[in-house]
Amino acid sequence: MSSKLTDAERNRLKQQRSRARRKEYLTDLEDRLRTYERQGVQASVEVQSAARHVVAENQALRKLLAQHGAQPAEIEAFVKSQLEASKSTTQPEHIAKPKSTSQARSHQQLATPTLSPTQRSPPAQTVAPNLEMNAESAEIAIATTNRNGVYTDHISCEEAAQVIASMRGAANASEIFPELGCSQSQKCMVKSSIVFELS
Repeated sequence: MSSKLTDAERNRLKQQRSRARRKEYLTDLEDRLRTYERQGVQASVEVQSAARHVVAENQALRKLLAQHGAQPAEIEAFVKSQLEASKSTTQPEHIAKPKSTSQARSHQQLATPTLSPTQRSPPAQTVAPNLEMNAESAEIAIATTNRNGVYTDHISCEEAAQVIASMRGAANASEIFPELGCSQSQKCMVKSSIVFELS
């Protein structure tokens, strides 16, 4: 009889320990979930703040170019040509060369206003590349924070590679794919925060 009671007690202890472990496991999962939620909210705030900063900087650069004589149409044409060039970095080099020439001409057009020795503002040709990179960064950063009105913390690897390449001033976005852990042949998504980490 005593042996049966001992077995019953052991079973109860095992059940109690099992319930305790299960409860501890569930508690740990809940804590992790809350942590991930907080991190997601923080990442959302950081991405949106960075996007607003880029937009504000872009607007300031446009004003500076306008003060130096660049027309809005010229600025838009230059930015558009730079964005198109960055999206076609996967084309052979002999095809991309004519675009480089047109970019140089656009560069010269924006650089035509001259500054007097007393003016200390940077010339237009040094501001234009920053304007192009900031415009592209703002376009994609805003897209990741507000697609169909819903926040997403992921971005396609192609978009991420283009943004990082433009921020680094790299000519070929394909060099960024290994750092993202993917290849050009793959269609994958990466966290948008990696753009700021790698740039």
